[in-house]
Amino acid sequence: MKNKIVVALSCLCIALAVGLGVAMHQLTEARATIDKQERQLKELYGQVNELTLQYVDLVKRLKK
Repeated sequence: MKNKIVVALSCLCIALAVGLGVAMHQLTEARATIDKQERQLKELYGQVNELTLQYVDLVKRLKK
């Protein structure tokens, strides 16, 4: 009886450890994806800002 409890608890601990490992891997991947998307968003903001400046400059030249 005692051995069965030890085996059951050992299996439970192993399953929890594997589950934790999978969850940590998914969290790491999600963080990497978020970081990549943040970099892309910053790049897009920079491009939008550059286009806005070009547009403003063009409008100023057309008004002259």
